[in-house]
Amino acid sequence: MDETEITRREFFSHSGRKALDLARSFLDALREVRGKKEEKNFLGDAKSDWIRPPGALEEKSFLEVCTRCGDCLKACPPLVLRALGPEWGDDKEGTPALWPRQGACLMCVDFPCITSCPEGALLREGEKIPRLGTAFVDESCCILKDNQPCRECEKACPKEFKSVFVDQAVNKVSIDVKTCVGCGLCAEICPAQAIGIKIVK
Repeated sequence: MDETEITRREFFSHSGRKALDLARSFLDALREVRGKKEEKNFLGDAKSDWIRPPGALEEKSFLEVCTRCGDCLKACPPLVLRALGPEWGDDKEGTPALWPRQGACLMCVDFPCITSCPEGALLREGEKIPRLGTAFVDESCCILKDNQPCRECEKACPKEFKSVFVDQAVNKVSIDVKTCVGCGLCAEICPAQAIGIKIVK
Protein backbone atom coordinates (compact mmCIF):
# COMPACT_ATOMS: atom_id res chain seq x y z
CA MET A 1 0.00 0.00 0.00
CA ASP A 2 1.22 3.50 -0.84
CA GLU A 3 2.85 5.17 2.19
CA THR A 4 1.54 8.54 1.04
CA GLU A 5 -2.01 7.15 0.98
CA ILE A 6 -1.68 5.87 4.53
CA THR A 7 -0.42 9.22 5.69
CA ARG A 8 -3.35 10.96 3.95
CA ARG A 9 -5.84 8.52 5.46
CA GLU A 10 -4.35 8.98 8.92
CA PHE A 11 -4.44 12.72 8.43
CA PHE A 12 -8.14 12.79 7.55
CA SER A 13 -8.94 10.29 10.29
CA HIS A 14 -7.15 12.43 12.83
CA SER A 15 -8.83 15.60 11.52
CA GLY A 16 -12.23 13.91 11.69
CA ARG A 17 -11.66 12.86 15.29
CA LYS A 18 -10.55 16.39 16.22
CA ALA A 19 -13.64 17.88 14.56
CA LEU A 20 -15.86 15.39 16.38
CA ASP A 21 -14.19 16.17 19.70
CA LEU A 22 -14.66 19.90 19.10
CA ALA A 23 -18.32 19.36 18.22
CA ARG A 24 -18.84 17.32 21.38
CA SER A 25 -17.13 19.99 23.49
CA PHE A 26 -19.32 22.66 21.92
CA LEU A 27 -22.50 20.65 22.58
CA ASP A 28 -21.45 20.00 26.20
CA ALA A 29 -20.82 23.71 26.72
CA LEU A 30 -24.16 24.55 25.08
CA ARG A 31 -26.00 22.11 27.34
CA GLU A 32 -24.32 23.63 30.38
CA VAL A 33 -25.29 27.16 29.33
CA ARG A 34 -28.86 26.06 28.58
CA GLY A 35 -29.08 24.32 31.92
CA LYS A 36 -28.01 27.46 33.74
CA LYS A 37 -30.37 29.59 31.65
CA GLU A 38 -33.29 27.28 32.31
CA GLU A 39 -32.57 27.32 36.04
CA LYS A 40 -32.38 31.12 36.02
CA ASN A 41 -35.58 31.38 34.04
CA PHE A 42 -37.55 29.34 36.53
CA LEU A 43 -36.17 31.35 39.44
CA GLY A 44 -37.31 34.53 37.75
CA ASP A 45 -33.83 36.03 37.25
CA ALA A 46 -34.23 36.20 33.47
CA LYS A 47 -36.98 35.98 30.89
CA SER A 48 -39.26 33.21 32.05
CA ASP A 49 -39.84 30.41 29.59
CA TRP A 50 -42.55 28.79 31.71
CA ILE A 51 -44.49 29.18 34.90
CA ARG A 52 -46.77 26.91 36.89
CA PRO A 53 -50.58 26.90 36.46
CA PRO A 54 -52.85 29.06 38.64
CA GLY A 55 -52.94 28.06 42.29
CA ALA A 56 -49.75 25.99 42.19
CA LEU A 57 -48.15 25.26 45.53
CA GLU A 58 -44.61 26.41 46.26
CA GLU A 59 -42.35 24.48 43.87
CA LYS A 60 -40.90 21.97 46.33
CA SER A 61 -44.34 21.11 47.70
CA PHE A 62 -45.83 21.12 44.20
CA LEU A 63 -43.36 18.50 42.99
CA GLU A 64 -44.08 16.33 46.03
CA VAL A 65 -47.87 16.49 45.59
CA CYS A 66 -48.34 16.55 41.78
CA THR A 67 -48.92 13.03 40.41
CA ARG A 68 -48.48 14.03 36.73
CA CYS A 69 -52.01 12.76 36.07
CA GLY A 70 -52.64 15.33 33.33
CA ASP A 71 -56.16 16.22 34.51
CA CYS A 72 -55.37 19.94 34.60
CA LEU A 73 -54.02 19.80 31.05
CA LYS A 74 -57.27 18.32 29.79
CA ALA A 75 -59.39 20.73 31.84
CA CYS A 76 -57.69 23.89 30.50
CA PRO A 77 -60.26 25.50 28.09
CA PRO A 78 -57.69 27.31 25.88
CA LEU A 79 -55.37 24.26 26.07
CA VAL A 80 -52.33 26.35 26.94
CA LEU A 81 -51.11 24.06 29.72
CA ARG A 82 -48.51 21.49 28.67
CA ALA A 83 -46.41 18.87 30.41
CA LEU A 84 -42.71 19.55 30.85
CA GLY A 85 -40.43 17.24 28.90
CA PRO A 86 -37.47 15.13 30.05
CA GLU A 87 -35.02 17.96 29.35
CA TRP A 88 -36.20 19.59 32.59
CA GLY A 89 -35.15 16.63 34.73
CA ASP A 90 -36.85 13.59 36.21
CA ASP A 91 -38.39 15.57 39.07
CA LYS A 92 -40.19 18.00 36.72
CA GLU A 93 -40.92 15.77 33.72
CA GLY A 94 -44.66 15.38 33.17
CA THR A 95 -45.65 18.24 35.47
CA PRO A 96 -47.90 21.01 34.07
CA ALA A 97 -46.52 24.34 32.94
CA LEU A 98 -47.62 27.42 31.04
CA TRP A 99 -45.53 29.22 28.40
CA PRO A 100 -46.95 32.77 28.50
CA ARG A 101 -45.34 33.90 25.25
CA GLN A 102 -46.90 30.98 23.39
CA GLY A 103 -50.27 31.00 25.14
CA ALA A 104 -51.28 33.14 28.09
CA CYS A 105 -53.53 32.05 30.95
CA LEU A 106 -57.07 33.37 30.39
CA MET A 107 -57.77 33.30 34.16
CA CYS A 108 -61.03 31.39 33.65
CA VAL A 109 -63.75 32.39 36.10
CA ASP A 110 -64.08 28.94 37.66
CA PHE A 111 -60.40 27.91 37.21
CA PRO A 112 -61.12 24.40 35.89
CA CYS A 113 -57.42 23.53 36.09
CA ILE A 114 -57.57 23.99 39.86
CA THR A 115 -60.88 22.21 40.41
CA SER A 116 -59.70 19.27 38.30
CA CYS A 117 -56.60 18.65 40.43
CA PRO A 118 -57.37 15.57 42.59
CA GLU A 119 -54.31 15.86 44.81
CA GLY A 120 -54.39 19.56 45.73
CA ALA A 121 -51.20 20.54 43.91
CA LEU A 122 -53.30 23.45 42.59
CA LEU A 123 -55.33 25.29 45.21
CA ARG A 124 -57.42 28.43 45.37
CA GLU A 125 -57.84 30.49 48.53
CA GLY A 126 -61.55 31.33 48.64
CA GLU A 127 -62.52 33.72 45.85
CA LYS A 128 -59.07 35.23 45.67
CA ILE A 129 -57.60 35.27 42.15
CA PRO A 130 -54.45 33.11 42.09
CA ARG A 131 -51.27 34.95 41.23
CA LEU A 132 -49.02 33.18 38.72
CA GLY A 133 -46.18 35.69 38.84
CA THR A 134 -45.55 39.24 37.75
CA ALA A 135 -44.71 40.73 34.37
CA PHE A 136 -41.42 42.49 33.74
CA VAL A 137 -40.02 44.35 30.74
CA ASP A 138 -36.65 43.95 29.04
CA GLU A 139 -36.25 47.53 27.84
CA SER A 140 -33.36 46.59 25.56
CA CYS A 141 -35.80 44.56 23.43
CA CYS A 142 -38.82 46.87 23.61
CA ILE A 143 -39.47 48.66 20.31
CA LEU A 144 -40.38 51.84 22.19
CA LYS A 145 -36.67 52.47 22.62
CA ASP A 146 -36.49 53.00 18.84
CA ASN A 147 -39.37 55.49 18.99
CA GLN A 148 -41.69 52.96 17.40
CA PRO A 149 -45.30 53.49 18.59
CA CYS A 150 -46.72 50.46 20.37
CA ARG A 151 -49.34 49.94 23.06
CA GLU A 152 -50.11 46.26 22.48
CA CYS A 153 -49.15 45.15 25.99
CA GLU A 154 -51.23 47.89 27.61
CA LYS A 155 -54.27 47.03 25.47
CA ALA A 156 -53.91 43.30 26.19
CA CYS A 157 -53.85 43.71 29.99
CA PRO A 158 -57.28 42.71 31.40
CA LYS A 159 -59.31 45.65 32.67
CA GLU A 160 -59.87 44.03 36.06
CA PHE A 161 -56.13 44.07 36.75
CA LYS A 162 -54.94 47.05 34.64
CA SER A 163 -51.29 46.57 35.47
CA VAL A 164 -49.46 47.53 32.26
CA PHE A 165 -48.98 51.15 31.28
CA VAL A 166 -47.20 52.67 28.29
CA ASP A 167 -45.80 56.18 28.55
CA GLN A 168 -44.80 57.11 25.02
CA ALA A 169 -43.56 60.49 26.17
CA VAL A 170 -40.59 58.71 27.73
CA ASN A 171 -40.81 55.53 25.62
CA LYS A 172 -41.28 53.22 28.55
CA VAL A 173 -43.56 50.42 29.75
CA SER A 174 -44.27 50.18 33.45
CA ILE A 175 -45.82 47.31 35.40
CA ASP A 176 -47.86 47.72 38.56
CA VAL A 177 -46.57 44.71 40.48
CA LYS A 178 -49.27 45.13 43.14
CA THR A 179 -52.11 44.41 40.71
CA CYS A 180 -50.33 42.19 38.13
CA VAL A 181 -51.26 38.51 38.47
CA GLY A 182 -48.87 37.25 35.78
CA CYS A 183 -51.47 35.97 33.31
CA GLY A 184 -49.03 36.62 30.47
CA LEU A 185 -51.40 38.24 27.97
CA CYS A 186 -48.97 41.14 27.63
CA ALA A 187 -46.06 38.72 27.07
CA GLU A 188 -47.98 36.74 24.46
CA ILE A 189 -48.91 39.77 22.37
CA CYS A 190 -45.59 41.66 22.59
CA PRO A 191 -44.17 41.78 19.03
CA ALA A 192 -40.61 42.06 20.32
CA GLN A 193 -40.90 39.42 23.07
CA ALA A 194 -39.71 42.10 25.46
CA ILE A 195 -42.07 41.04 28.28
CA GLY A 196 -41.68 37.99 30.47
CA ILE A 197 -43.28 36.63 33.61
CA LYS A 198 -41.19 36.00 36.67
CA ILE A 199 -42.05 33.84 39.63
CA VAL A 200 -43.36 35.53 42.75
CA LYS A 201 -41.50 34.25 45.80
